[in-house]
Amino acid sequence: ISDCGCGVTVTGGTEGGHKTHGPGNPPVDLSYDSSLKSWLTSKNYLDPKTQSGTVPVSNGRQMRFFFEPGGVDNSSGDHWHLF
Repeated sequence: ISDCGCGVTVTGGTEGGHKTHGPGNPPVDLSYDSSLKSWLTSKNYLDPKTQSGTVPVSNGRQMRFFFEPGGVDNSSGDHWHLF
């Protein structure tokens, strides 16, 4: 996402208390950023219905992501899960 120009901040990932997080589980949390959402939408990586998608990274690999609103599964605020 080097061409995004977005404020990307990792806010968690290995902490417990979430269904998909914890030691040995791959997801990380990225803070919500409207410019990141705009970039994902402009590249057609974001499915507006599911608020999820995939981003190509390297060597043909992709990273999946989804949006989690604050208040869900002990969430402390709006953020993206990236895995």
